[in-house]
Amino acid sequence: MASERVKTVGGARRVFFAGLAIIVLLAGALVFLHQQGRRRDFLTAEQRNWLDAHVGKIDVLLGFDAPPDAFHNEKGEYVGLWMDYLEVIERELDFEFVFHNFNTWDELIEYSKVHDKFIIPSISETTGRKEYLTFTESITRIPNVVVTRTSMPDLKMEDLIGLDVATMENSVIRAYMDENWPQVRCHDVTEDIEGLQCVSTGKYDAMVVNQLYATYLVEKNGIANLKITCETDHPSIQHIATSIKDPILRQILDRTLMQISPQEKERILRRWLYLGQNRIDQLRAILPVLLMILSLVLAMILGVILWNYTLTRQIRLRTRELSEEIAVRKKAQLQRENAIKALQRKNEELESIVYISSHDLRSPLVNIRGFAGEMKMDHRRLYDVLRTQQFSPEVQSQLEELRESSLEAMNFIETNAEKMDRLLEGLASISQTSTATFDYECLDMNTLVQDVVNSLQNSLATIGGKVTIETLCSCRGDSMGIRQVFFNLIDNAIKYRHPNRLLEVRIYAEHNDRYCTYCIEDNGIGIKPQYQEKIFRTFHQLEPAGSGGGIGLGLTIVKQIVDKMNGQIILTSEPDKGTTFAFSLPCFDCDTESPTDDSD
Repeated sequence: MASERVKTVGGARRVFFAGLAIIVLLAGALVFLHQQGRRRDFLTAEQRNWLDAHVGKIDVLLGFDAPPDAFHNEKGEYVGLWMDYLEVIERELDFEFVFHNFNTWDELIEYSKVHDKFIIPSISETTGRKEYLTFTESITRIPNVVVTRTSMPDLKMEDLIGLDVATMENSVIRAYMDENWPQVRCHDVTEDIEGLQCVSTGKYDAMVVNQLYATYLVEKNGIANLKITCETDHPSIQHIATSIKDPILRQILDRTLMQISPQEKERILRRWLYLGQNRIDQLRAILPVLLMILSLVLAMILGVILWNYTLTRQIRLRTRELSEEIAVRKKAQLQRENAIKALQRKNEELESIVYISSHDLRSPLVNIRGFAGEMKMDHRRLYDVLRTQQFSPEVQSQLEELRESSLEAMNFIETNAEKMDRLLEGLASISQTSTATFDYECLDMNTLVQDVVNSLQNSLATIGGKVTIETLCSCRGDSMGIRQVFFNLIDNAIKYRHPNRLLEVRIYAEHNDRYCTYCIEDNGIGIKPQYQEKIFRTFHQLEPAGSGGGIGLGLTIVKQIVDKMNGQIILTSEPDKGTTFAFSLPCFDCDTESPTDDSD
């Protein structure tokens, strides 16, 4: 009986937990489907189509620091009240905006006068701005307050007459003061924190400022001698603005803002407004949350107690599953190791095939080129013999046409045979580079690069090119490999020089504690942006290649050598102006014959 009772209790418990899990899953699914439907349903078909047609094309104009609206925190993250609003708006729209950053507010405003397809997430509505902007309904309504030192009496607006008061330049508050309180001596500051610090130090008597900004900045900067004495009759009302050319975008934003509940807006505002409040007020604000957390903890403790009844069986079951999983993983690991070994063998076989093929194919190519040359000589002698004979004009014309076409065909054979020979030679070089073992040593780069330039002196003299070598730092690498890199890059500059100016190549180096970066800069034809990512691929040539173009393997070999030495190569180029190749290698101190960074 006892055993049957235990089974009955255990079965009931399992049914209870299974039912609870099903209810939670169904509730989550319903909430998810409701949220998905709500995000799509509140827009009209026209508005949704317009939004879909402008994916990646709508800018958010921000970037400058204006805490707590939007600013960079200590971690370099861009945060703030309006970043929270943007996150909610993007979530509701299922849409991502593109951020367009500005250094100052004035730069942003000037941009908004002549462009469209943007939103300004935090801006006050003025008569002047209505000429080029359209505004949503108000989002936040923050009091503008008077801030003064704690040692001064509480000031009302009329008490500011005759005092020195700080206000933000070109702001709505300054316009309000000029219109309603012209008797007050207002002084412009470029940032709110600047004005608050001037009040704190006694330079000015007070500041009229947005309460949100004031409380945040006072708390953040630890200014202890300031207080808020009164509110103005002109609050700071913030909107989201769009270009007057985009009325449908403003309609979309209005509909989206209607989806944000008052509780959500209050939560966002309090997150930033309460930073400057008294600690006791903060504690009172979070007390309901603490009580909720305490209730959850008690519920969790009760849940743990109940769950312990079934935990032992679950542990046994999980232990068995883990044992099976470990066995499966060991088998998969063994299969992976075998696959890696097989792949390595295949790579070695492929490299061997490429190397052998590139050599074996060159033998018939030599015969083709030889016989093509003999055919040209025989062709020339036959033509000389026929030319001594007397033929009719018609036959003579046919012989001339036959001579030209056959000579063109033999030239084509020789040219393509030579091109294939260069390709096979390049493939052999790639295969040798991939299997070569590098001998790392300290390299005097000044001497090495000068030797490479000397080996190209005939080509440089022929075209009137000039190479300037600046002082180069030493590095750790393979001498033959580095020579090949510099030779190919300088030769590349010669091949792709500009037809309307003499070639100038500048070779210089930059370094830090760990790496030396060597730069080869030329004034050639440059590389178009669409080709820059492809330039290191096998057989890829510049477009147009020009008469001096190669076979598309030089830069492939360069990247292969640099990668094998654990380096990195990049390029920057501007069409019709030139190209700079830069590759980095570990620095080396030739005096101590050791890397400059002991950690390597």
